[in-house]
Amino acid sequence: MASAESALALGDNAVLTARRPQLLQEWADRNRERVLVLPLDVTDTQRIRDAVRAAGERFDGIDVLVNNAGRGWYGSVEGTSDADVRRSFELNFFPDTQVLKAVLPGMRTRRSGWFVNMWTPTFRSSSRPVTPWRPRTAGSPVIPPRCPSRP
Repeated sequence: MASAESALALGDNAVLTARRPQLLQEWADRNRERVLVLPLDVTDTQRIRDAVRAAGERFDGIDVLVNNAGRGWYGSVEGTSDADVRRSFELNFFPDTQVLKAVLPGMRTRRSGWFVNMWTPTFRSSSRPVTPWRPRTAGSPVIPPRCPSRP
């Protein structure tokens, strides 16, 4: 939400996706002309494509994609079942590649664009053991001050 607020403050548009988009509706209603809120389960490849298509149709493409979907996991790698590791990859890794596959063609056509992948650092001070492994690509948490395709 902070990324969307920053985009709006700069005069840009924002598309937000969520599993429960109704939770964003009041905020979206205040910014109706410049905001699009869409339902999205990132594990559903067709919904990813649909969301990217809807964003592109409404705002003529995606200049900056900020991805913060995913879930962390506490515990030791050796103490985690293979099924839990696979579920983690199904949520934290493969959807990132599907989002990239859906967004990058438009960015390549326009010859500009940014993909920012937010992630939570794995190491934390805790009495619980935490894994030194995070099945996420680590992107820069820095958002450019303006969309690259805008002057």
